[in-house]
Amino acid sequence: MKIRFWGVQGSTPNPLASAQFHAKLKAILRRAHHCSLQTEEEIEAFLAELPFALTHTTGGNTTCFEILSSGGARVIVDMGTGARKLGWELMRGEAGEGKATLPILLTHCHWDHIMGFPFFMPLYVAGNKLQIYGGHSYLREALERQMHPHSFPVQLEEVEARVTFEQLFEDEELALGELKVRCKRLQHPGGSYAYRITEGDKSLVIATDAEYKALDAEALRPFVEFYQNAEVLVFDAQYTLKDLFQKIDWGHSSSIIGVDICLLANVAKLVLTHHDPTYSDEMMTAILGKTEAFKQEAMQQEQGQYRRRQLGIVMGYEGLEIEI
Repeated sequence: MKIRFWGVQGSTPNPLASAQFHAKLKAILRRAHHCSLQTEEEIEAFLAELPFALTHTTGGNTTCFEILSSGGARVIVDMGTGARKLGWELMRGEAGEGKATLPILLTHCHWDHIMGFPFFMPLYVAGNKLQIYGGHSYLREALERQMHPHSFPVQLEEVEARVTFEQLFEDEELALGELKVRCKRLQHPGGSYAYRITEGDKSLVIATDAEYKALDAEALRPFVEFYQNAEVLVFDAQYTLKDLFQKIDWGHSSSIIGVDICLLANVAKLVLTHHDPTYSDEMMTAILGKTEAFKQEAMQQEQGQYRRRQLGIVMGYEGLEIEI
């Protein structure tokens, strides 16, 4: 199973500005001033030593993930602006011929998670089938409202593809080819749903847009059980702890809370996502460093409450691919 990240920004799109790109170049050139960069090997070694902020950008698109099973089944999670690029990529295959069936899981219907839907090109090809699933009862209504003539030139009823909607429930399992899907309601304004996607004995969990107000064992137990033993947890880490405590009821979490939950749930890899649009790549680098330090300290102070599975931490960015 593989997960591809097409958008990881939270709240609004956040493209890299020219001034930010220029600042990155200046910082790289300063570091390269006394380095020999005559060969490919020297260049690669130099780049390997640079921090995340100078070799990456988290990307400007909002939430969209693609999951591919080993047998070829595909599931899309959320239709933020990252769905536009994913749509064009899919048009190179069966979707461009009107032969694609595309299951789409919506965590919820806030704008940053659906605003890419009208720009998803397979939607406009006759013969394609888009199967939209989610825990909310108003999935069709939300997408129809977004494509109302006041807001968009094409209405949902006018698209060429066949679009169906199905509500999911927490006590049910959805089979999508080789993939099995379960959902769990999260604490977020209006409600959001986490998805546990399993192939064989391997699972990944996408749990974006979630707030964990109470951090005692009993309050966390339902979430720890749902995330238990996942290979990957894609986690809402929008805020630093300082910002989080100033934004109660905004429906988001932090990387530090993600580490605690992963250690309790015996998760192998934590992917930080749903980044705050006011945070720069430099700030994301600092957050990643502090999160790693917290993890090391937490594991050193283990007193029997955590299992010993090693936890990896990854900063989510556009273009990231993880094999499971």
